[in-house]
Amino acid sequence: MKRFAITIALLACGLLVACGSSKPSADECKAAIENMRQIRGTSKVDTGADPRRAVRSCQGNSSKKTVQCFINAKTTEDLDKCEGSTGEKYFEQEKKAQEEIERKVREREADEAKNKADEQKDDTGN
Repeated sequence: MKRFAITIALLACGLLVACGSSKPSADECKAAIENMRQIRGTSKVDTGADPRRAVRSCQGNSSKKTVQCFINAKTTEDLDKCEGSTGEKYFEQEKKAQEEIERKVREREADEAKNKADEQKDDTGN
């Protein structure tokens, strides 16, 4: 009985391999994510969604059809037409990261301006 169950399990695994998976590969997900970032203009942002985590999420939650749609997209409108919410979730994270970067830049600029004003005040003795 145990041998029969093992044989059935091996046959099922073989059929899955032979028929192919409906899930995208890591390379397909990476290509889709890179294309989405390029189109959205976030390809040069170093923060945001962890790329490895994004690829794993893509593989677990997306269909090959959706990923191919993201890979083939040329415009933001094309991305919007793709099925699923993979891109939407990813870009929510990218948008939050970009807003955080912009907030930190504003804070740094304000600090630099304050420091410069303080230095000028010290130099003039006031």
